[in-house]
Amino acid sequence: MIAPAPTCARCLDRGHVFAARGDRAAAEVCLCRSPCPLCGGSGRVVRDRDGALHASPCSCRDLARRVALYNAAGVPRHFCEKGLSTFRAYDAGQADVLARVQGFAQSYPLSRKGFCLWGKPGTGKTHLLCATLQHLTLEKGVACRFVEISFLFSEIKEAFNRNVSALAALAPLADVEVLAIDEIGKGRGTEWELATLDELLGRRYNADRTTLFSTNCGVSLRAERAAPAGFGDPAALARGQLAEDDLQRRIGDRSFSRMAEMAVFHHLVADDRRIPRF
Repeated sequence: MIAPAPTCARCLDRGHVFAARGDRAAAEVCLCRSPCPLCGGSGRVVRDRDGALHASPCSCRDLARRVALYNAAGVPRHFCEKGLSTFRAYDAGQADVLARVQGFAQSYPLSRKGFCLWGKPGTGKTHLLCATLQHLTLEKGVACRFVEISFLFSEIKEAFNRNVSALAALAPLADVEVLAIDEIGKGRGTEWELATLDELLGRRYNADRTTLFSTNCGVSLRAERAAPAGFGDPAALARGQLAEDDLQRRIGDRSFSRMAEMAVFHHLVADDRRIPRF
């Protein structure tokens, strides 16, 4: 069966259009829905039921709420309009990861376990993170937030300089329903950075909130083996066998352990799509 052609060429009947604001992606209610053809902009629809008039909230309220959720998510400007349907998979492996991410987004919140996309730069990890948030906010009305790990640390430090407590500074990220952390493992790996990340993940882990990740680091999911008698901490031995750029080594054992329970790891193996193919 052929789907009918959209009546609005601007929004394709989605009810919203994308319009970047500053360095962030944004959306707005389409002109075809403003004022709302159902309620005339009042926000309430009046219907006759058995001779009596009944007023109920109009669906345009929900559309405006979802647009506001997308605008509050902080998706980078570069990924404005880039959704799950616009991600181009160059091979079967990428297509499989795309299908798994789509499955998560479409079935949420049946499963609250997030995912971690790992692989080399330019393989589409951030695109998939942002596209997932686009779907969750605009299609499902879920409160989300995107943050790149370096900016996360900068925001927290700036808050500390304003004498804001650690609990208050982390609260917006710790409490949002779905948080996407881009480029986890990036940074200098100072004690302060590790402690801040540990606090954030710990609070989200304990509250059973959904967290999504991407990383350029390698990921090893080998179980730690018990150390032979007299050879010290088994975790330290296992960590010593990891490469310098391994995620567990970059963020610490405790944060990585929580991540392993909070998220399913998907490896994106592909060439850097930012570099032209000659």
